[in-house]
Amino acid sequence: MKTTKKALSILLAVLMMAGCFSLCLNASAAQAITEIVLTTPEMVAGGAFPSTSEVSAGDHLKVNAVVVEIKNGDTYKSAPAPFVAGQTYRVSFTVGPKSTAYIFQNSGLTATVNGKSAEAIYKSNREVIVSFEITILQEGYHTLTLVADPPEAATEFTGAGIYKANSSVRLIHVSFDPFTYLFLGWYDGDNHLSDGDDNYFDEYIYYYKMPDHDVTLTAKFTTQTNTGTDGDLTWTYDPATKTLTIGGSGIMNNYGDEDAPWTYTYSAAKKIVIENGVTSIGNQAFYGFSKVESVSLPESVKSIGERAFVACSSLNSITLPNGLNRIDQQAFSESGLTRVTIPGSVKTIGNAAFMNCNSLEEVIVEDGVKNIGASAFSPCSYLTTVSLPASIREIGGRAFEQCPSLETINYAGSEDDWNKIVFGEKVFGDSTNPKINCKYTPPQPVKVCHWCGKDHSNGFFQKVIGFFHSILAFFFGKKY
Repeated sequence: MKTTKKALSILLAVLMMAGCFSLCLNASAAQAITEIVLTTPEMVAGGAFPSTSEVSAGDHLKVNAVVVEIKNGDTYKSAPAPFVAGQTYRVSFTVGPKSTAYIFQNSGLTATVNGKSAEAIYKSNREVIVSFEITILQEGYHTLTLVADPPEAATEFTGAGIYKANSSVRLIHVSFDPFTYLFLGWYDGDNHLSDGDDNYFDEYIYYYKMPDHDVTLTAKFTTQTNTGTDGDLTWTYDPATKTLTIGGSGIMNNYGDEDAPWTYTYSAAKKIVIENGVTSIGNQAFYGFSKVESVSLPESVKSIGERAFVACSSLNSITLPNGLNRIDQQAFSESGLTRVTIPGSVKTIGNAAFMNCNSLEEVIVEDGVKNIGASAFSPCSYLTTVSLPASIREIGGRAFEQCPSLETINYAGSEDDWNKIVFGEKVFGDSTNPKINCKYTPPQPVKVCHWCGKDHSNGFFQKVIGFFHSILAFFFGKKY
């Protein structure tokens, strides 16, 4: 209930005589008392007010007195004027019916001052004491209030308080459910705060220049749909299965200066499915997805961009598709891979592509790969076995540096072929000196029948059975 000018002037006159030049309620956004509201749960004598009405101090109430006490720890002591800037004071005053025709019915009263809860102490049916705190601001200081729209979206803020005009305030949006709400940014009224000379914004941290007046900033949200488009691709995230799916036809955008639109799932997603038709994995597309355990790549993917899977520490294995042409620098660095096979369609393994993969134990490079980039597998502390094809032409500097467990390089070519390879500086570093096992023939995988699950490669009779089983599998579907 708004006070009339008379009620407001009574209160402000007492404060001004006490030397108060500005005030705020509970360090909130108000600098003057503009509204006093009492809510009555029952009728009052004479039937003047309906249940739960807002009672106007000017119309039916009167402010009788103002008493100011200085806050000192948990005790309150009477304090004469003048007020001292920077101090917090307890202000209390009595409110009662303006006319003897009206009385308060009971003690079930609540009070707010400037929209903030205040103590309403019921003394009698003609007197209620309203009590609250004020902080006397130093000259040039103003109050910053933070709110959310909708209010239930945000669970915590930091940054609200009293600040000097033109000072920089660092606001940190601490907590909200990213799978329910999408953070749109900070707003001053309808003005969306953006980058500028004085304001620096990213999704969670905002540096705000305090104006020369009190202000309320709003963190605005919209409903998170967990789906969207990215160029010619579409993406969806299922919070129930923690699966991120990307489909469509064409290349994936590169990221770095801007995050991928699905980046908010990085701390929750456990599975990434790239559907057939997607032809590339963009730079930094899944950077820091530390919970991801499985990545499915289709045959249509031809390239994996720079730092695409950096720090995917829970990713233990991945099948790289045949037809993949390029693995760019640092594509899998700091990932949790334990074993990796590079298909022969890849011509160059990028610099530092598997750097700091300290769970990596085995690397198989298939025939067709020509170049291994500098520091491609450095350091990989638990790497024990590397198999290289005769097609290798160049191995970059320090490619296997700081791989102390690496004892053997299985090389498909001859010793003369090995000596023709162009080696960069300190390919194995200063401490690693693996044995080069030339003319290595990897064990051939067992061919399993798609109809019965057995091996029919040995003997004429078995091959005949295998032939008929292949016909059955073709017409009736594979079982194995």
